[in-house]
Amino acid sequence: TSTSALMSVMAVDREQSDQGRIAAVADGGNLDLLARVEQLPASSIPVRSLEPACYLRQAGTDAAHIKVLADAASSAKLPPILVQKRTLRIIDGMHRIEVARLRGEANISARVIDCTDEEALVLAVKANALHGLPLSRADRISGAKRILINHPDWSDRALAGVTGLSAKTIASLRNSASDKAQLNLKRIGRDG
Repeated sequence: TSTSALMSVMAVDREQSDQGRIAAVADGGNLDLLARVEQLPASSIPVRSLEPACYLRQAGTDAAHIKVLADAASSAKLPPILVQKRTLRIIDGMHRIEVARLRGEANISARVIDCTDEEALVLAVKANALHGLPLSRADRISGAKRILINHPDWSDRALAGVTGLSAKTIASLRNSASDKAQLNLKRIGRDG
């Protein structure tokens, strides 16, 4: 089975939810949110105007990875970073921002998406599970716990698809949560 078949994707379902809840959906015929992000036009944004967002990596950025990216940037264009529109926070691309700073670049290529902080967290975890320097297991667990706080109604498999963890690990995290009242909620599966 391919990785994309195993991963669930996030779709914004604003019409059926009073709070603009993100519903977990299967990869099937739905256009997943990350694919839609890839279709957003890239624009040039001043590096100094950007703010770091949700820190996913407990150890921060990796100096060795920044050096590898900087070397690659000398011969190829790095992919655009992902930025939250209203706050100009970096959702995905902290290492690429450091490369731009290291190279003395005033601007960076970015895709800007209008999303909530909760959606930005989901996008950040999902993006880092799919490309670039992979998150450590501890970082993925931390991200899963943060998403569980905002989305206790998501199924274990849906959350596993976002974080790259197993559904069994998500169930364990859910069972160890301090708010046991959330365990009895109906859950939204990967198929919505």
